Amino acid sequence: MGQPEYDAFKARMKQWMSENSDVYDAFEEQMNAQSDAGYQRIMTQAIALVPKYEKVVSKKMNAGSIDDTLDIEALFADENLGAKLVGAFETARKESIVPAAIC
Repeated sequence: MGQPEYDAFKARMKQWMSENSDVYDAFEEQMNAQSDAGYQRIMTQAIALVPKYEKVVSKKMNAGSIDDTLDIEALFADENLGAKLVGAFETARKESIVPAAIC
């Protein structure tokens, strides 16, 4: 994504925020709550976008090596997660977590 595309995407994010402040506020509240509901929604979305993520995270948790995230970062790069998130932002429905999480 070049600078003009980034600037256009940033403008679309600002527009989404102004048109959906209630959705963003609900997401922010859920992320700040004392439960893991927001975290679970993000994990579910990440797995939907990169199915291999579930196996990698499960393996790391079982091995007790959750602090090292280089393999997760490499997986997301290999799977082009950034482009998938931008695409999901562009096509998201009101109930999607992607726009609020990006914003």
